[in-house]
Amino acid sequence: MAARIPVLRHHGVLIVDIAGFGCRPTHAQLAARQVMRSAVRDALQAIGHDWRPGAGDELGDGLRVLLPESVPAALLAHPVPEVLDRALRWYNAKKPAHEQVRLRAAIGMAEVEFDGGFAASPSVVEAFRLVEAPALKRLLARSAGPLAVIASQHFYREVVRRVPEARPETYRPVRVRTKEGRTTAWICAPRQEVGAPWWLAAVCRSPLIRRLSPMEPGRHLR
Repeated sequence: MAARIPVLRHHGVLIVDIAGFGCRPTHAQLAARQVMRSAVRDALQAIGHDWRPGAGDELGDGLRVLLPESVPAALLAHPVPEVLDRALRWYNAKKPAHEQVRLRAAIGMAEVEFDGGFAASPSVVEAFRLVEAPALKRLLARSAGPLAVIASQHFYREVVRRVPEARPETYRPVRVRTKEGRTTAWICAPRQEVGAPWWLAAVCRSPLIRRLSPMEPGRHLR
């Protein structure tokens, strides 16, 4: 019997999830879903993709988007996060805090095999795992902005680092435990101020560095 050769297609992958969805009443859940769809549609139209949700794309509190093969996955690094962020900020500026919508987004690329509406790919599964990463949830909770983004190690190395407009210096690495094991991913909050490199804060918090420092924090302000 001849070996089965899968038909694989290359797609950019975007998974989005609404933060705090389960805590909202039903009418607010429906409104938040409309905002999420609108923001995703704006972001994808900005890269020339006239997106309409299809079978398997609706996820209750989130959405799955597989870009057409003709659309470069690098566009998920830039400008998709910036347009998503801008659309959410525009909506949230008109709403009280309890009605505002905040999203977590996972970006990546995958070799996908289709079976009807089911898209089979380890990288798609990984994106679903990453969007639920505790480190990403903590980043969004601490951020003043409405969006936090996570990229797989592969996507960060192969794509994000090579797109200067994506501001790769604002991403920082995190360890993520999934059902399949441990992995490294990269997280950022779009439009955050670009300050010192991500690793410098960790170095400055080191007990050794603090002992060696000749000046207490804030002494020069006294």
